[in-house]
Amino acid sequence: MTPPPFFTVPGGNSARPRILLVSWHFPPGQSAGALRWEQLARHAARRGWELDVLTVDPAELGRRDDSRLERLPAGTRVFGVPAPEPVAARLEAVLHVAWRGLRGTRGTRVGRSGSDASGATDAPDQAPDTERPASLGRSETRLRPWSPGDWRRAFFAWVETRRQAAWAAEAVRIGRELLSAETGVRLVLSCGPPHEAHEAGRRLATDGGLSFVMDLRDPWSQVQRLPEHVASPIWYGIASRHERRCVRAADLVVANTEPARDALAAEYPDAEQRIISVMNGFDEEPLRDASVREVAAGGRFVLAHAGTVYLDRDPRPLFRALARLSRTRDVGPDRLGMTFFGCTDEGVRRIAEDEGVGAYVELVPFLSRYELARRLFACPVLVVLPQDSDMAIPSKVFEYLRYPAWVLAMAEPDSATGRVLRDTPAAVVSASNVHRLAARLADWFERFESGERPGPAARSAPQLSRRAQADRLFDRLEVYRAAESSSS
Repeated sequence: MTPPPFFTVPGGNSARPRILLVSWHFPPGQSAGALRWEQLARHAARRGWELDVLTVDPAELGRRDDSRLERLPAGTRVFGVPAPEPVAARLEAVLHVAWRGLRGTRGTRVGRSGSDASGATDAPDQAPDTERPASLGRSETRLRPWSPGDWRRAFFAWVETRRQAAWAAEAVRIGRELLSAETGVRLVLSCGPPHEAHEAGRRLATDGGLSFVMDLRDPWSQVQRLPEHVASPIWYGIASRHERRCVRAADLVVANTEPARDALAAEYPDAEQRIISVMNGFDEEPLRDASVREVAAGGRFVLAHAGTVYLDRDPRPLFRALARLSRTRDVGPDRLGMTFFGCTDEGVRRIAEDEGVGAYVELVPFLSRYELARRLFACPVLVVLPQDSDMAIPSKVFEYLRYPAWVLAMAEPDSATGRVLRDTPAAVVSASNVHRLAARLADWFERFESGERPGPAARSAPQLSRRAQADRLFDRLEVYRAAESSSS
């Protein structure tokens, strides 16, 4: 018996071909990962497709926004997939208690939360722990026989992959029931992280004799940094094995940046012609109504960052540039500030105080997408913090381009972020060059004080729109729709 969807958008066309999408992140989830296919769904409809979506059961979500479901195109059906707790997770709890007992009460607790670049569906709480970094680069991962920390990370990495695999197996079970009753599905498309969604997509496509497309929202085995609690060669080994199997089976592999595409093509030269890049892009529709714009009349020069400050995003260089600007221009917090939207990490505040700008920095808890847009309109500078994952482009880069603001990306010019912003008005400045950061802020501050306001950078970069990027994908999918139609 086909399980009922928990949400259906009425008005679908039964003659249209359908895509079965497998993605942990999708509305009503509010993670950044949910936005990619929430928005691509509209372009799928524009190109004549409708979606059936297998996503995490809403009961598993910490935060949800059902209004995002209502903006999906006609004919979309969303099915909830429960996240079973594998036996390994109970072992994890026992080991965690034992580990805390060995280390005292300062250990980082592992609990259910959203996913990150690794696809981990469990992430450590951000409790203060000066002895352990939040994340490790790939070159820092070890499995030394004498290191309890290495074995702890290896165990948690294994548990995490088992947890993802349990959800994927449940997605396969529900997807098979759906495919047995739904004759309109033409292809299976998986989106990760969590990357075990690709394994579910591969199995469903094989079972149904359908084309298989895997969309890597972030790199899988080639991810450059992992949360500390799963940063182990074990994680990379399992990822490589599963990725290889999925790439071999895929009719099309989609990376979300050009450098990530190049890295995949180098790893899988036999699949190079089946690997493309489709970036997130910015949405072209105007930001919502005039009430949004009313807040833009303030006279304070505010730098803003949207989203969690995590993994390798270090705000220290920005704080040092802010401190230099405040000293050289003798500007107080009444005229100058820095706001972190969606961030409550007191560690950020402590860093700001250490750098002498504590009074200038504000932390604002999570906001709805509409309220965030409203608040960002009041900020003349939007900031992208540095990251050492040079193949990745934070989704906020594209979002920022829509706002009437100066965009400051703290990145190296040859990184994925630097490359994509090369032909836009955005400023790309290395985080190591505090002098240049301060000079750029000082220039914008003086222009702001004289009454200048920038226009949206998106106007000069139509090739970075989500529509343009979506067309790259759906042009390729036309081949599979035509093949399926001719054989049916």
